[in-house]
Amino acid sequence: MYKYKIVKKGRKWFQAEEAEKGYKAQIEINDISKDWIEGQIVEFEGKYKKQTSGGYTKVYIYPCTPEQKEQHKEVVAREREQKEIEKYLSYVEKNAKEYVYWNGVEKLRSMNLNDEQKERLKAAIQEGIINKTKKKLKDYFRYIKNAIVEGHWYSNGESVIKEGISTLQKYGIDTKEYEGKLEELKAEYKQAKEQRGIEDAKRYFIIRNVTDNKNIGFEVGEIIKSQDGRLGKVIKAWKYYEEDTMSLGYMIDGGWIICAKCDTYAVTEEEKRRFEEKEKRYEERRVIERKISEKEKEIHDAVYNLVHYIRNNGDYPEGRGIQVEGIVIYDSFDIYGGGQRIVVDGVTVWGIQNNGGDGDDWSYNNIRTGGAGAIGYKMQINDTCKEFIEKINKLKEELECLQN
Repeated sequence: MYKYKIVKKGRKWFQAEEAEKGYKAQIEINDISKDWIEGQIVEFEGKYKKQTSGGYTKVYIYPCTPEQKEQHKEVVAREREQKEIEKYLSYVEKNAKEYVYWNGVEKLRSMNLNDEQKERLKAAIQEGIINKTKKKLKDYFRYIKNAIVEGHWYSNGESVIKEGISTLQKYGIDTKEYEGKLEELKAEYKQAKEQRGIEDAKRYFIIRNVTDNKNIGFEVGEIIKSQDGRLGKVIKAWKYYEEDTMSLGYMIDGGWIICAKCDTYAVTEEEKRRFEEKEKRYEERRVIERKISEKEKEIHDAVYNLVHYIRNNGDYPEGRGIQVEGIVIYDSFDIYGGGQRIVVDGVTVWGIQNNGGDGDDWSYNNIRTGGAGAIGYKMQINDTCKEFIEKINKLKEELECLQN
């Protein structure tokens, strides 16, 4: 409901001001307003319109009946919806050259489309499916071609192509070209396999690994050893996407596989010699590292047994913050409150268990450390203790020799 004061009457329009705020407006002189006079304050239903020109905005009001106003609202709503429909239809039709814009399709399905618009939507969906399927077929024909070069048949790719051909046939598309191309590739693979024969089996081998799509993988010219012990130089490296990475015994997100084709004939005697020397050094280092690991475990077991022996046969000094002085035979304390320490103090040996980790009961701690404390037991050194200490010292010397 509008409320305005008539300021001036013209031939087609009243000049008016809003009764409360004084905003100016042009009110149409029609059958409803024709008897209004200057100075009169009128209340009425009407249709509202703004028009901007030259930086100024004018307001135009068209008096009407409540029924006419409701009809106008309905018309405006339909016009607004039609604009939305046309906007989303244009998106769907534009993208149909490559794929189906499903978000737009779902939006349109919730709106009141006329018969012509429904047909346009149906045609755009069909066009999008067909074009996307054709692109997918083109990509997978290329994948199969690459696989043939690599020396294998991409069976998953064949399944995708057959599914795509079936989709196109549902929409009445002639698929003889695609079916013929698939048969040609099968024949090409069979011929390539026969040509490679035994010679290729002797000369080439393929290395495959799963990657996270960030690592480069194999480098051309790199020397690689196959699972059966052959040396080959990488002559081609590539990466491709394969959803079913379980075919290689892996399951990862992404499905990227890196491959390298290696030529055994390309490896020179000098390259073979350098590779074998490198492998030998690597194996020697692995042997040493394995021995170091075994020696560290021996030391750990000996220390554990000595601490256990002292705990069972020695004394637990009462108190808090005891400072232990002496020669440290072994110390594996860490910043997390774990580890053990053996300290010889004259004729006494201490077995100390660090007890400063989260969840440890610190109330048993009687030994001062840089953290929450440790639990210490001590006893007079006897023959058994001497044997443990001598064994630990000997193992430490052996470990130091291995590390150097």
